[in-house]
Amino acid sequence: MSQARLDAQKGFLSVQTYDFYQNAPISLNGDWAFYWEAFRDPNQLPWPDPPYYMPVPASWNTRKMPNGRYFPHYGYATYRLRVLLPPKRPPLGLYIPKIWSASKVWVNGQLISSLGDLSNRFEGYRNQIVEKVEPIEAKSDTLDLVVQVANFDIFVAGLAQEFRLGAFQKVRENTALAYSWTLMWLGALFLMGLYHLVLFAFRRKQVSTLFFGSICLLIGVRQVVFGDHYLYEYLKLHAGWLDFKWQSSIYYITTFALGPLGLAYIRSLYPPKINFWVLRIATGLTTLYALFILLTPPRVYMPTITVFNAVFVPMILYMLVAIVRAALKKRNETGLLMTGIMVLVVAGLNDIFHQIGWELFGYLELLPLAFAIFLSIQFVVLAKRFSRAFREVEDLSANLERKVEERTAELNRKKKRWNKRAKSWSEPTPKSTTVWSMPAASKNLF
Repeated sequence: MSQARLDAQKGFLSVQTYDFYQNAPISLNGDWAFYWEAFRDPNQLPWPDPPYYMPVPASWNTRKMPNGRYFPHYGYATYRLRVLLPPKRPPLGLYIPKIWSASKVWVNGQLISSLGDLSNRFEGYRNQIVEKVEPIEAKSDTLDLVVQVANFDIFVAGLAQEFRLGAFQKVRENTALAYSWTLMWLGALFLMGLYHLVLFAFRRKQVSTLFFGSICLLIGVRQVVFGDHYLYEYLKLHAGWLDFKWQSSIYYITTFALGPLGLAYIRSLYPPKINFWVLRIATGLTTLYALFILLTPPRVYMPTITVFNAVFVPMILYMLVAIVRAALKKRNETGLLMTGIMVLVVAGLNDIFHQIGWELFGYLELLPLAFAIFLSIQFVVLAKRFSRAFREVEDLSANLERKVEERTAELNRKKKRWNKRAKSWSEPTPKSTTVWSMPAASKNLF
């Protein structure tokens, strides 16, 4: 069941006629009151009129201040949304998405979520990124939602994903269903990756299986460190294994490594279409940038992400050109490959453009869906190639058997002829009687 959507206007959202008993949770999208460089106390009301209204979901650095300049990546702010509720409603729940920094969330003056350490400067600031579902005690018909956010280390600033409000049971069930689908997708990725690596181990000449298996595992690791699933929550909240430095490093390294790996995969399928030196340069640049990410803190390398996109995007476009060239020559499976690459390119460009403030489809998480479509198509491509290879082997075996039979029959015929000749040669020659006569000239001598 999809979430309903009504847009907030100037910090207010009216859902007084909305039936939370029957309908899906509602998305709290629209214009929220926004107090830049201020931590407003929700228990000290009234507040002054907000100087800005910020659309949610959106990263604040994609929006302009009244002076025409964009809000900076790094800073802190307070968001506020007042929701007018229907008089009859079930126990409510609030879905709090990943806020890509430190945050605190209050509902009607009650603190319901605190992640990381808020600060008005980098010192004392600590990032923590986890989504939550919290029950809401809405004793009045107005819900006052306040969110404090501080960001000093990541390019996504503010409330970049949507909040949802609904019957607590439905909000929790929807989140659990999303987690289950993500875990199924994650398991399929790892199984697909390991399966193709095992295929490569037994057949080293088929290098496409090595690259495809590696792509599956990289996407799986990327999903582990930043995905919506229980494994992420366990690693982040309980095991303490996902420190933000390593979390973000793994995320970006696995993302950018898909460029040269994708080129290598396409080259393994259509060798003439990917230049060897282009592949080497792409691999070298990606390796150097991966080392830079590993050796520097997020605050240093985060601003350079958009710079490396100037290298990463041409890799993807070059890959697409190679697929189109192969398709024009009617190579096998190029239509399927081109469809998968196109889906991935559109999703990747949407993500990259969002980082620099250009919205294609809003802030939609298109990459997981795009990767699912892309990998499914690649799986079909490899399956067709293996099927065709087995069919060719079967045809060769059948032809070989037929040729062996024909050759055997020919040898048998030759053997019979030789046996017949040998038999005729071995038969005894009949004795002949020779009558000698003396020439007439010799007779006259006597």
